[in-house]
Amino acid sequence: MKLRYLASVAVVALLTIGCGSTPAPAEAPVKQDVVMGFVPSQTTSIVQTNATLIADYLSKKTGYHVTGQVLTSYAAVTEGMTSNQVDIGWVGPLDYVIAHQKNGAEAVTKSVRRGLPSYKAFIIVNVNSGINSIADLKGKKFAFGDPTSASSNLYPHYMMSKAGFDAKNLGQTVNISNQTQIAVNVCQGVVDAGAIYDDARTNAGADTSCPGIMTKTKIIATTDPPIPGDPQMIRHNLNPAQKAKLKAAMLALGTDPTMADPLKKLYTIDSLAPATDHDYDNLRDVIRTVNPALLG
Repeated sequence: MKLRYLASVAVVALLTIGCGSTPAPAEAPVKQDVVMGFVPSQTTSIVQTNATLIADYLSKKTGYHVTGQVLTSYAAVTEGMTSNQVDIGWVGPLDYVIAHQKNGAEAVTKSVRRGLPSYKAFIIVNVNSGINSIADLKGKKFAFGDPTSASSNLYPHYMMSKAGFDAKNLGQTVNISNQTQIAVNVCQGVVDAGAIYDDARTNAGADTSCPGIMTKTKIIATTDPPIPGDPQMIRHNLNPAQKAKLKAAMLALGTDPTMADPLKKLYTIDSLAPATDHDYDNLRDVIRTVNPALLG
């Protein structure tokens, strides 16, 4: 009887081991080569130059080898993070919301300009286009930005909708990821109107490509309330200790006076402030109004 009891205990023990709760997944190993992805919202060479300076700063702060890469599209940053090829992303707020939904990306910091952790979208027109309101855009050639850009795609559609204008009534439309180039094209009359962030007309190279750009173009519509500041996001499944170290370095970067110039030249950023996912809840409301499919 005693032997039978001991055998039963042994069987139960084996079953417990074999059928017990699944052990927690092991932490990801520390990644010594960290990749930052940047969106091509202005001239690629300018973004790359300043991305490299930022990467060098983060390398010194963390001891990791950080590199910056300007990717071909906004969506490519999210795709890279989903496939674990990109670890930190410098993106627009719409990209972040999509990435968070898709791969759990975490907002670390957000861009501050003129003292505000937010910015505006502009619809600008050539002053000789005869366009003075959104209604006047009917039949006109319009330049939108990247399909996942908040300022040059989502919010312009939102502004048009609020004004009772169907974007289907535009004439020819084009998509240009480089918002400096959108502003230049409007200035040069290549398109009648376009959508940009506030204020891509002042980016390096804009006035050189079209001298007098600020007087040859005008704003006919802008966002109210403003768009939450474009975030810098981090891959959620990085090693937790490494993620904390990179987050601390990003926060230091955002307030270090020695990095003010690269940030300014990168995307006209004055500084970086802490960000949370809830900062983008209002943006999600706009997405649900304009294109809920973006949220999956």
